Amino acid sequence: NASAVKIEITSNDTIWAQKSNSIIGCSALYDTLIVTANPPTVLQASANRSICLGDTTRLGGMPTASGALLPYSYAWSPKNSLDDSTSANPIAKPDQLTQYQVIVRAGTCKPDTASVTIDVYSLPVVEASRDTSIGAGESLSISASGAATYLWTPGIGISNTGAAAPIVFPIENTIYQVTGTDINGCKDTASVFITVKNNLFIPNLFTPDGNGTNETFKIFGSGIKEIKLSVYNRYGELLFESSDVDELLRKGWDGTCKGAALIGGTYVWTMEGKFFDGTELSYQGKKSGTVVLKR
Repeated sequence: NASAVKIEITSNDTIWAQKSNSIIGCSALYDTLIVTANPPTVLQASANRSICLGDTTRLGGMPTASGALLPYSYAWSPKNSLDDSTSANPIAKPDQLTQYQVIVRAGTCKPDTASVTIDVYSLPVVEASRDTSIGAGESLSISASGAATYLWTPGIGISNTGAAAPIVFPIENTIYQVTGTDINGCKDTASVFITVKNNLFIPNLFTPDGNGTNETFKIFGSGIKEIKLSVYNRYGELLFESSDVDELLRKGWDGTCKGAALIGGTYVWTMEGKFFDGTELSYQGKKSGTVVLKR
């Protein structure tokens, strides 16, 4: 008669069954069964680590489970910050210190467990200078705070992209964005909007009388890329001419011609040129006018 036999297998073995006839006292080999013991599972949940808030990290090893002969199934917890809790290598995005546990089964064998702890660094709070405006060709200092290192973009019109307080000199409206990185490698960004304005003012009076005030006829403005200023007397004779932007902004015409001081009176000026953005120069809509020399 057939009977069920329960055998504990601890290693690879061959089980054989013999059919016997107790009445006539004979027996014959009936069947054999080769049994392979499933090796224990080796788990790698990966090493504990830290990430920045908002970043992701992949859990598990390469591979997460090995050694067993049967297919694996995975169950990670907690599930709420994982993309797939049944994956061997889920992607985690925790918002606080979290210990993840994985339960691995090889077929119907006893499950194995492992865990990994992910710490979460808070992000730095990077602050930058207020938005402001300048004339093209001018410069100013902008700054950032709240991090250990900084990187500004774009790298055009700026003295040092890695400085906390660089000097900027844009020639057009520019948003300078700074990325600050703290000692943990976490980042935050801020930005400064620089509006570039074109300005031009031409006075109608100057007094080269030696008192140190308003001694020369010069232009005032910002954003001027190029200019040619000419001064004539009432007869149309050229008395002064310059295409040096810096000279016209800082020094100007001193009211002389060929080294001789001119008498007081009204003189005519004309100009041509353009701003950095390509706009043509004009003052109150005109490219010519008069200036009074008063001694």
